[in-house]
Amino acid sequence: MRIAVVGAGGVGGLLAGSLVRAGRDEVVLVARGEALAAARAGGLTVETPGGTYTARPALAVEDPAEAGPCDATLVAVKAWQVPELAPRLRPLLAGGGLAVPLQNGVEAADRLAAALPPGQVAGGVIWVYAWIDGPGRVKQLGAAPRLVLGERPGAPTRARIEPL
Repeated sequence: MRIAVVGAGGVGGLLAGSLVRAGRDEVVLVARGEALAAARAGGLTVETPGGTYTARPALAVEDPAEAGPCDATLVAVKAWQVPELAPRLRPLLAGGGLAVPLQNGVEAADRLAAALPPGQVAGGVIWVYAWIDGPGRVKQLGAAPRLVLGERPGAPTRARIEPL
């Protein structure tokens, strides 16, 4: 499964690092600025209560169009960034992939669905205490992250969500 993580902040950096560490060799990180440069140069360093590790995504890009289609796209940017970003995510979903918003608030999935094929947007929420500790560095404290995905009316079926 090819998974894109959009955003390299506390949530996005932690998810990208965790997916790489779990053996997902097709993790694509979409980032910008110092976070992108750090990910390209040395990977993502993630500090958790269980230890610190460095993970290198298979690809780190600024423009989602450079990444090509992915099976799933985890959108981990700030909620106010979603309306401007959403149309740029189309190339990631070109193969029929699934977009999952992980922002605070109940509008994120609707905002993505307004700019993307609605049948390719699921609901998502993450419970985690994580933040950027420097370019390419993420720190997570407290309980292990909990990620919950859900279907939207007329959107992905459980069979499409379960593999993710």
